[in-house]
Amino acid sequence: MPHLHTEPGQRDITVSALIVRLVDDEWRCLVHLHRRFGTLMQVGGHIDLDETPWAALAHELTEESGYTLDDLQVLQPFPHVGPAPSGNDLPLPAYINSHRVDDTPHYHVDLAYALVAEAEPTRPPGPGESTDLRWYTPDELDADSLVIATTAYHYRDVIERIIPQWHRVDASGYPLTLEPE
Repeated sequence: MPHLHTEPGQRDITVSALIVRLVDDEWRCLVHLHRRFGTLMQVGGHIDLDETPWAALAHELTEESGYTLDDLQVLQPFPHVGPAPSGNDLPLPAYINSHRVDDTPHYHVDLAYALVAEAEPTRPPGPGESTDLRWYTPDELDADSLVIATTAYHYRDVIERIIPQWHRVDASGYPLTLEPE
């Protein structure tokens, strides 16, 4: 989806997925080579006007990594006790950050979710998406000049602080659409 807000200083809301996987007793972090920017970053994209952040994450995951919510657990600061009576509760992002896009006066506000995978994705990224997916350790993220610094920082924090303290919850258990109350 293209940018909704194109005037200087305006912000679009995006979602991203910080996906980690334990490989041979070592945490690995999924990054992909962004086709437009030529940088390594977590998968994600814009929230369309007619979708929730969680629905946007679901379609961005499939398009950019081949994962679906069924393949993942989302890390949450509190144990999951079931949906609210309305069924409209969504998971909490691990981070919310605002950053400038490229060298333009345009900004994104990103809701970044921390997720755990048990295996490689079973599907390829969608048509037209980058197929350059890499599983890096935090040290490899720090060492590669193509990795966005915030991406490396957040992944290290997910591994060192969030995984030991937060709870794994089935990512497919949250609604993609919201019902009126």
